[in-house]
Amino acid sequence: YSGVCGDFTEILCSGTGIQSFNDPTLAGQTLYLRFWAQSSLQGSSFTLCVVNTSPPINDNCVDALLLEVGEVDCVFETFSSQSATIEPGIPSSSCTFLPGVDVWFKFEVPSTGLMQVDLNAVGGGQYTGAIYSGECGALQQLYCLLNNGAVNINNAQLAGETLYLRVYRTGDSVGGLFELCAGPIDCVADLNFDGIINSGDLGLFLGQLGCVGPCLGDLNFDGVVNSSDLGIFLAQFGELCD
Repeated sequence: YSGVCGDFTEILCSGTGIQSFNDPTLAGQTLYLRFWAQSSLQGSSFTLCVVNTSPPINDNCVDALLLEVGEVDCVFETFSSQSATIEPGIPSSSCTFLPGVDVWFKFEVPSTGLMQVDLNAVGGGQYTGAIYSGECGALQQLYCLLNNGAVNINNAQLAGETLYLRVYRTGDSVGGLFELCAGPIDCVADLNFDGIINSGDLGLFLGQLGCVGPCLGDLNFDGVVNSSDLGIFLAQFGELCD
């Protein structure tokens, strides 16, 4: 808590484990820690340490790192979320019910409105990405990158717009290493991003039929996976992709 006894404001609530926070407005303040053994009237012994950490420079939305969008290839760069925090006031992501400590990026959608964002784990675990439009403090979720996955953006209305990308290791309070790239695509139907549109992509697409919202199979980005998307998929079936 911040404040004084009798007039507290709760900052963080946690079970056993590591928790971090990054709030410059608390610099120099005296904070209070309250501990208890859950559902126990007797209490128990526990250990505790407090350490000054150095969170990543892009720990909060307003400090988002610029992610360059390649013109020829999607070139991976390695980043870290070690010692990151969960920023207060950020709306919950529908991409996963298990959020983790997060870091932020931003990128500009090219004039074609067509691009790819790809996310991979480096140090283990499953990473999640959520892409937003708007600005810090007023964000609207557009896309999800699930389980070290990728997403195709094909929307001319987003051309030239700066989007925000929030990345976290699912359900993790420590952080780790991951890699990101943003670049061009020439096959919106390559749903498993293996460079060819084949039966593997077909299985993924059929599993998406009827999906509403930010869906992997929404190839024309009209908010629903339907016969129009199937037509786009079949037209690209068998193509090799860069």
